[in-house]
Amino acid sequence: MAAVLCAALTRGGSLAIRNVTVITGTATPPLEHATVLVRGETILAVGPGEAAAIPADATRIDGTGKYLIPGLFEMHAHVSKTRSSALGLFVVNGVTTVRDMGGDHEELLRWRREVRSGRRVGPRLLLAGPYLESAANVERMRKTPPGKNVAADEDQRVNDWPRGRQ
Repeated sequence: MAAVLCAALTRGGSLAIRNVTVITGTATPPLEHATVLVRGETILAVGPGEAAAIPADATRIDGTGKYLIPGLFEMHAHVSKTRSSALGLFVVNGVTTVRDMGGDHEELLRWRREVRSGRRVGPRLLLAGPYLESAANVERMRKTPPGKNVAADEDQRVNDWPRGRQ
């Protein structure tokens, strides 16, 4: 469902997910048969299904039998080592924020700019900084250009994700 949300949000419209079970991540019990209204990057309302006023222009998703949870946070990653193909996989698996603990800093900054601008699907990237490695190790890691290391299977899986998943 994360990919469907991303697709609707990038179009800038409203999104209404009806009949979904919401797990808040707090001490409250799950909210069953809820409606969640989203516009842009803002959750406008979460509440009982029948009580929500859904805008006429909203993309409607039937969440029956599905769950919404808060975005997951990857606390220790080295995205440069997994390559850019991992960015979309984080998102389709519910990871909305990644804390990168060290990598090719220029590459990571470029990917973060691409995610922020909408040119690349990926989570929010929090960067600790460049590798703290010997020059020889960094050079060894850089031998394969980033474009050569992108896994086509994973990119295709991310690109195909929303189809048939609504």
